[in-house]
Amino acid sequence: DWDAAPRPWIIGHRGVGDSLAPEQTYASFDQAAAAGAAVECDAARTADGGLVCMHDDTTDRTTGVAGYVTRLRLDDLARMNAANHGAWTSRYEPIPTFEGYLARYGHRSLLMPEAKSAGSALVLVDAIRRGGVAAATVVQSFLASELFAMKDAGIERRYGIRSLLLGSTAPECVAPNATLYGTWAIGCGAAAVDAPWIASPH
Repeated sequence: DWDAAPRPWIIGHRGVGDSLAPEQTYASFDQAAAAGAAVECDAARTADGGLVCMHDDTTDRTTGVAGYVTRLRLDDLARMNAANHGAWTSRYEPIPTFEGYLARYGHRSLLMPEAKSAGSALVLVDAIRRGGVAAATVVQSFLASELFAMKDAGIERRYGIRSLLLGSTAPECVAPNATLYGTWAIGCGAAAVDAPWIASPH
């Protein structure tokens, strides 16, 4: 679990990003896991209530097929190629489902999925519980609504699934906000990180 893992924690953002494999694909997640990094992903809801690993609101950039993730069904997304962009157009990679991500990495890696849309955090929590990987998983979000939903439902106390406050600026990434939202940790944009900010939560 996160408490027992050696520090500093190394987190593979969208797997290994888009540098060594197409972002947010099993190929990218596999490389992050093999390197001993925590595996970060973005979890998006589909039209039929499913969850997939997708950063953008649309499928346009990564698959070359136009569409909003929230208006597409899981079987629509299953037919798309998540590697159809940039240097990767000659290969095929499926769009991972969130359940597939949990099953593949949750028992060997630390996980850090992001709740990207309103109403998604508790859906992620339900999948994490069913997958039996609560201790390995921290749910992160920029959205106050999702952090409050986890706090109000007592998710960390009841199930051991922690939350992390994401912010882009120093005023967002302060200890009082973490207390307000009931989060376990704070993640902040690099531009806001300086010595006073590092000292402030401690």
